Amino acid sequence: CNKVIIKAAAKKPEHCFLYNREECNASDIEENTIEESTIEGNTYEEKIRKQIQWDMEYAKEIWTYIVKQKILNQAEMLSKYGFEANIKLMKYAEEIEPFDMTNREAHAAKVYFNSLFGKEFSRDDVNSINAALNYGYGILLSNFNKEIVSDGYLTQLGIKHTNEYNPYNLSCDLMEPFRVLVDEIVFNNIDKTFDSDYKMQLVNVLNKRINYCGREYYVTNA
Repeated sequence: CNKVIIKAAAKKPEHCFLYNREECNASDIEENTIEESTIEGNTYEEKIRKQIQWDMEYAKEIWTYIVKQKILNQAEMLSKYGFEANIKLMKYAEEIEPFDMTNREAHAAKVYFNSLFGKEFSRDDVNSINAALNYGYGILLSNFNKEIVSDGYLTQLGIKHTNEYNPYNLSCDLMEPFRVLVDEIVFNNIDKTFDSDYKMQLVNVLNKRINYCGREYYVTNA
Protein backbone atom coordinates (compact mmCIF):
# COMPACT_ATOMS: atom_id res chain seq x y z
CA CYS A 1 0.00 0.00 0.00
CA ASN A 2 2.11 2.86 -1.27
CA LYS A 3 -0.01 5.62 0.24
CA VAL A 4 0.60 4.61 3.84
CA ILE A 5 4.37 4.47 3.29
CA ILE A 6 4.36 7.79 1.49
CA LYS A 7 2.66 9.61 4.36
CA ALA A 8 5.90 11.07 5.72
CA ALA A 9 6.84 7.65 7.08
CA ALA A 10 4.08 8.03 9.65
CA LYS A 11 3.76 4.33 10.39
CA LYS A 12 5.66 1.11 9.78
CA PRO A 13 4.11 -0.63 6.75
CA GLU A 14 3.77 -4.12 8.29
CA HIS A 15 0.27 -4.62 6.94
CA CYS A 16 0.69 -3.11 3.55
CA PHE A 17 1.80 -5.66 0.98
CA LEU A 18 0.55 -8.26 -1.46
CA TYR A 19 0.91 -11.55 0.35
CA ASN A 20 0.21 -10.48 3.90
CA ARG A 21 0.95 -13.11 6.55
CA GLU A 22 -0.20 -10.95 9.45
CA GLU A 23 -3.71 -10.09 10.61
CA CYS A 24 -4.92 -6.51 10.49
CA ASN A 25 -7.21 -5.30 13.22
CA ALA A 26 -9.56 -2.35 13.54
CA SER A 27 -7.04 -0.27 15.50
CA ASP A 28 -4.46 -0.60 12.69
CA ILE A 29 -6.93 0.65 10.11
CA GLU A 30 -8.25 3.42 12.37
CA GLU A 31 -4.75 4.61 13.26
CA ASN A 32 -3.71 4.76 9.60
CA THR A 33 -6.88 6.63 8.70
CA ILE A 34 -6.33 9.25 11.42
CA GLU A 35 -2.69 9.76 10.48
CA GLU A 36 -3.44 10.01 6.77
CA SER A 37 -6.31 12.47 7.18
CA THR A 38 -4.13 14.69 9.37
CA ILE A 39 -1.20 14.70 6.97
CA GLU A 40 -3.42 15.25 3.93
CA GLY A 41 -4.33 18.65 5.37
CA ASN A 42 -0.78 19.85 4.68
CA THR A 43 0.14 21.88 1.65
CA TYR A 44 2.41 20.39 -0.99
CA GLU A 45 5.23 22.60 0.26
CA GLU A 46 4.83 21.30 3.82
CA LYS A 47 4.77 17.71 2.61
CA ILE A 48 7.96 18.17 0.62
CA ARG A 49 9.68 19.81 3.58
CA LYS A 50 8.72 16.82 5.74
CA GLN A 51 9.95 14.43 3.08
CA ILE A 52 13.32 16.18 2.93
CA GLN A 53 13.59 15.89 6.71
CA TRP A 54 12.70 12.18 6.94
CA ASP A 55 14.77 10.52 9.65
CA MET A 56 17.28 8.32 7.86
CA GLU A 57 17.37 5.69 10.58
CA TYR A 58 13.64 5.29 10.28
CA ALA A 59 13.92 5.26 6.48
CA LYS A 60 16.36 2.36 6.79
CA GLU A 61 13.81 0.52 8.91
CA ILE A 62 11.17 1.11 6.25
CA TRP A 63 13.49 -0.25 3.56
CA THR A 64 14.10 -3.38 5.63
CA TYR A 65 10.34 -4.01 5.74
CA ILE A 66 10.02 -3.41 2.00
CA VAL A 67 12.79 -5.84 1.07
CA LYS A 68 11.57 -8.51 3.45
CA GLN A 69 8.08 -8.37 1.98
CA LYS A 70 9.46 -8.42 -1.55
CA ILE A 71 11.31 -11.66 -0.79
CA LEU A 72 8.25 -13.15 0.96
CA ASN A 73 6.17 -12.35 -2.12
CA GLN A 74 8.75 -14.05 -4.33
CA ALA A 75 8.71 -17.08 -2.03
CA GLU A 76 4.91 -17.18 -2.24
CA MET A 77 5.13 -17.04 -6.03
CA LEU A 78 7.57 -19.97 -6.15
CA SER A 79 5.40 -21.97 -3.75
CA LYS A 80 2.31 -21.30 -5.86
CA TYR A 81 3.95 -22.89 -8.89
CA GLY A 82 5.59 -25.78 -7.05
CA PHE A 83 9.20 -24.58 -6.85
CA GLU A 84 10.95 -25.91 -3.75
CA ALA A 85 13.34 -22.95 -3.76
CA ASN A 86 10.64 -21.02 -1.92
CA ILE A 87 12.08 -22.50 1.29
CA LYS A 88 15.44 -20.87 0.60
CA LEU A 89 13.77 -17.51 0.02
CA MET A 90 11.86 -17.79 3.27
CA LYS A 91 15.19 -18.31 4.99
CA TYR A 92 16.66 -15.25 3.26
CA ALA A 93 13.69 -13.18 4.45
CA GLU A 94 14.34 -14.19 8.04
CA GLU A 95 18.06 -13.40 7.71
CA ILE A 96 17.57 -9.78 6.61
CA GLU A 97 19.56 -7.29 8.63
CA PRO A 98 18.71 -3.58 8.96
CA PHE A 99 18.84 -1.87 5.55
CA ASP A 100 19.61 -5.31 4.09
CA MET A 101 23.32 -4.83 4.69
CA THR A 102 24.06 -8.45 3.67
CA ASN A 103 22.16 -7.97 0.39
CA ARG A 104 19.64 -10.78 0.87
CA GLU A 105 17.57 -9.09 -1.84
CA ALA A 106 20.15 -9.89 -4.53
CA HIS A 107 20.67 -13.47 -3.33
CA ALA A 108 16.93 -14.04 -3.34
CA ALA A 109 16.56 -12.53 -6.81
CA LYS A 110 19.10 -14.93 -8.31
CA VAL A 111 17.38 -17.99 -6.85
CA TYR A 112 13.96 -16.64 -7.76
CA PHE A 113 14.61 -15.81 -11.41
CA ASN A 114 16.64 -18.97 -12.01
CA SER A 115 13.75 -21.01 -10.65
CA LEU A 116 11.19 -19.30 -12.87
CA PHE A 117 13.17 -18.93 -16.09
CA GLY A 118 16.04 -21.43 -15.86
CA LYS A 119 19.53 -21.50 -14.39
CA GLU A 120 21.05 -19.82 -17.44
CA PHE A 121 18.71 -16.84 -17.21
CA SER A 122 20.13 -13.43 -16.38
CA ARG A 123 18.37 -10.09 -16.06
CA ASP A 124 21.13 -8.68 -18.27
CA ASP A 125 20.17 -10.89 -21.22
CA VAL A 126 18.56 -9.35 -24.28
CA ASN A 127 15.49 -11.52 -24.83
CA SER A 128 11.70 -11.42 -24.83
CA ILE A 129 11.47 -12.40 -21.16
CA ASN A 130 13.49 -9.40 -20.02
CA ALA A 131 11.73 -7.15 -22.50
CA ALA A 132 8.39 -8.17 -21.01
CA LEU A 133 9.63 -7.81 -17.43
CA ASN A 134 11.02 -4.34 -18.11
CA TYR A 135 7.82 -3.27 -19.85
CA GLY A 136 5.67 -4.50 -16.96
CA TYR A 137 7.89 -2.90 -14.35
CA GLY A 138 7.63 0.35 -16.30
CA ILE A 139 3.84 0.16 -16.06
CA LEU A 140 4.04 -0.31 -12.29
CA LEU A 141 6.57 2.50 -11.99
CA SER A 142 4.31 4.93 -13.84
CA ASN A 143 1.46 4.14 -11.47
CA PHE A 144 3.63 4.72 -8.41
CA ASN A 145 4.88 7.98 -9.89
CA LYS A 146 1.29 9.13 -10.31
CA GLU A 147 0.35 8.20 -6.74
CA ILE A 148 3.39 9.84 -5.16
CA VAL A 149 3.02 13.08 -7.10
CA SER A 150 -0.74 13.24 -6.48
CA ASP A 151 -0.04 12.90 -2.76
CA GLY A 152 2.30 15.88 -2.93
CA TYR A 153 5.68 14.19 -2.56
CA LEU A 154 8.81 14.07 -4.71
CA THR A 155 9.63 10.93 -6.65
CA GLN A 156 13.29 11.98 -6.75
CA LEU A 157 13.92 11.56 -3.01
CA GLY A 158 14.19 7.85 -2.32
CA ILE A 159 14.89 5.60 0.63
CA LYS A 160 17.32 3.05 -0.79
CA HIS A 161 17.40 4.24 -4.39
CA THR A 162 19.33 7.52 -4.33
CA ASN A 163 20.76 7.83 -7.83
CA GLU A 164 20.97 11.55 -8.60
CA TYR A 165 20.22 10.82 -12.25
CA ASN A 166 17.07 8.79 -11.45
CA PRO A 167 13.99 11.02 -11.21
CA TYR A 168 11.94 8.14 -9.78
CA ASN A 169 13.95 6.96 -6.77
CA LEU A 170 11.05 6.82 -4.30
CA SER A 171 8.82 5.06 -6.82
CA CYS A 172 11.52 2.45 -7.38
CA ASP A 173 11.63 1.89 -3.62
CA LEU A 174 7.91 1.51 -3.05
CA MET A 175 7.13 -0.68 -6.06
CA GLU A 176 9.54 -3.47 -5.06
CA PRO A 177 7.01 -5.80 -3.37
CA PHE A 178 4.65 -5.42 -6.34
CA ARG A 179 7.09 -6.65 -9.00
CA VAL A 180 5.90 -10.21 -8.48
CA LEU A 181 2.61 -9.29 -10.20
CA VAL A 182 4.51 -8.66 -13.41
CA ASP A 183 6.72 -11.70 -12.90
CA GLU A 184 3.68 -13.96 -12.76
CA ILE A 185 2.27 -12.63 -16.02
CA VAL A 186 5.61 -13.16 -17.77
CA PHE A 187 6.04 -16.64 -16.30
CA ASN A 188 2.62 -17.65 -17.61
CA ASN A 189 3.48 -16.32 -21.07
CA ILE A 190 7.07 -17.53 -21.22
CA ASP A 191 6.76 -19.01 -24.73
CA LYS A 192 4.76 -16.18 -26.26
CA THR A 193 6.08 -13.51 -28.60
CA PHE A 194 6.44 -10.10 -27.01
CA ASP A 195 3.89 -8.32 -29.21
CA SER A 196 1.10 -5.77 -28.75
CA ASP A 197 -1.31 -8.34 -27.26
CA TYR A 198 1.32 -9.35 -24.73
CA LYS A 199 1.89 -5.70 -23.85
CA MET A 200 -1.82 -5.25 -23.19
CA GLN A 201 -1.71 -8.14 -20.71
CA LEU A 202 1.09 -6.33 -18.89
CA VAL A 203 -0.78 -3.03 -18.90
CA ASN A 204 -3.67 -4.90 -17.32
CA VAL A 205 -1.48 -5.61 -14.26
CA LEU A 206 -2.94 -2.39 -12.82
CA ASN A 207 -6.36 -4.06 -12.79
CA LYS A 208 -5.18 -7.03 -10.75
CA ARG A 209 -6.75 -7.45 -7.34
CA ILE A 210 -4.56 -7.86 -4.27
CA ASN A 211 -5.25 -8.65 -0.62
CA TYR A 212 -4.88 -5.94 1.99
CA CYS A 213 -6.14 -6.29 5.56
CA GLY A 214 -8.55 -9.03 4.58
CA ARG A 215 -10.01 -7.08 1.66
CA GLU A 216 -9.35 -7.04 -2.05
CA TYR A 217 -8.26 -3.93 -3.91
CA TYR A 218 -7.20 -3.13 -7.44
CA VAL A 219 -3.49 -2.36 -7.72
CA THR A 220 -4.30 1.21 -8.68
CA ASN A 221 -6.21 1.68 -5.40
CA ALA A 222 -3.99 -0.33 -3.05
